[in-house]
Amino acid sequence: MNKEFADNLIKQMEQDYDAIADHFSQTRQAPWPEFDIIEKLVNPVASIHELKLLDIGCGSGRLSEIQKNIAGCTYTGIDLSNELLELGRKQYPDVNFIHGSMLELPFKDNSFDFITAIASLQHIPSRQYQIQALQEMARVAKTSATLFMTNWNLYQDVMPDYFTSAKKAFGDEWEEGDTLVPWKDKYGKIQATRYYHSFKEKEMAELLETSGWNIQEQYYMARSKRTNSAKGFNLVTIAKNHKNKIDST
Repeated sequence: MNKEFADNLIKQMEQDYDAIADHFSQTRQAPWPEFDIIEKLVNPVASIHELKLLDIGCGSGRLSEIQKNIAGCTYTGIDLSNELLELGRKQYPDVNFIHGSMLELPFKDNSFDFITAIASLQHIPSRQYQIQALQEMARVAKTSATLFMTNWNLYQDVMPDYFTSAKKAFGDEWEEGDTLVPWKDKYGKIQATRYYHSFKEKEMAELLETSGWNIQEQYYMARSKRTNSAKGFNLVTIAKNHKNKIDST
């Protein structure tokens, strides 16, 4: 996928999330089962020393509750949508929210002990940009920091075929895993059509290794339980930073 095409997809995604921010945030108030896993990973470290957590693609900040739940955990959220961030600031006035892109994180090297990317890397088009985003995460992460990601599994059996429409719309720019998924209001009217990339396990492992991360665990989840790719709602990935910055060329 060429750079201009990918840039346009990212810009459209920013506009779409601004447009649907209110409705989207209303549907993202309850914590996901994966949040329990994050707390279990964070708690032992935060009990020993202050843990700085960066939530990439934070939306309106529902994961920020972790700062209240775990003493010693300091939360920072970053998102590309200003409208979602404004909703977050109203709901969580004591939380540090920052507007920015995961392709160019506005933080110093070695700043964070724990990084989350909950359903966010899936919105980054092109292998080049996916690697760039993961390298940026590695740059701002401390040595041996943990990365916890979830990405939507659009290959699961119950999922409609979103790949064909994207392949037709993208033409020669389409890459395997690229999809377009509509966002509908409560009346069923399409409000936005969002870009998603559905990662496979091997693909994600290769991207992480190229970008300075070592995979610790990777598995599919559905309703709080591990399962296979045919039934899993999300691909869960846990990795450690090994500070091996490898060029994406």
